Amino acid sequence: MQLTDFCVQAQKVLAQKPSVIILQSKQYSPLSFIQILRWLSQSTLDTNYTLSSLQKLDLDGDLDQIKMKLHTTFLGEACSFWFGDLSLLASKKKRTDWLIFLQNYQGPHQIIGWLSEDDIFNQSKNNNLKITVEEKYNSDGLRKLVFLYQDYKPEICASFFGRLYRFKKEFSLEELCLLQSYIGCIGKNIDLFFQEWIEQLIVADVSLFHLAQLFFEKKADQFFMLWNQIRAKYSDQFWTVFFSDQLFKAYFHVAVQGRVPLDQKQMTYGLPFSFLKNDWKFYKLSTLSQAHASLYTVDLELKLGANSHQVDLFLIKFFSGT
Repeated sequence: MQLTDFCVQAQKVLAQKPSVIILQSKQYSPLSFIQILRWLSQSTLDTNYTLSSLQKLDLDGDLDQIKMKLHTTFLGEACSFWFGDLSLLASKKKRTDWLIFLQNYQGPHQIIGWLSEDDIFNQSKNNNLKITVEEKYNSDGLRKLVFLYQDYKPEICASFFGRLYRFKKEFSLEELCLLQSYIGCIGKNIDLFFQEWIEQLIVADVSLFHLAQLFFEKKADQFFMLWNQIRAKYSDQFWTVFFSDQLFKAYFHVAVQGRVPLDQKQMTYGLPFSFLKNDWKFYKLSTLSQAHASLYTVDLELKLGANSHQVDLFLIKFFSGT
């Protein structure tokens, strides 16, 4: 089950009182996990459901003793236990033992935790639940993440997130949780926040899109002015992938002479409109191929310990046509 689906169906799902609730994603998101735990512990979705006596589960402890604790109660009182990132356990055998235990646990207590996507946890007929945390969320997906609206008035959150999505089309869950924390700080200064601070916190899609436009238009002065503003916000590895992706898609667009089949439109997603409409005519396949090969060399040199000026040198050569 996706996290967005879980949020929508939470009342129905939680009414089944799952003994194990697992959130799973490519990377552990501690801020998100805390937000979700708070939402579940304060939830009024179902009066019969609460995260009772929430306690931290120490995965590094003796597994047999922990199992004994999780299989017994004091005067029949059930508790809720949570753990963070299982992959932090150094012992591979211990991680495997924990996965097997969680897979088969049926109470009397409840366990909620976070696994990486590499950990195999199948939602079986037993009383457990696996929730997949998507890597990115667009504005439609955000509206379903009700726990992000629990601390502030819904209309204030809606206004904040609405303006946030003008800068980027998608955010990770951890980014959303981090940015959401600013709502309580900015108060009536929301306009000032988005005018002067938001670009210090995120790199807007519009900036990257404009950078790509200036790149293909070869407007060197404007390109390098913007480049100096946003270059340090991403790693050298990101920039090699970014420009490589742009050049690869541009090569495809030029190869089909701008007549992209409908079933292959995704091959040009992310290219600037000016390039798609007209600028592609000014490029030869050999030029794009050579530039892409140069980026491959830059990427290899970076992995072998070269300094970050390799990316800048590539850009200078691209603009000078050498």
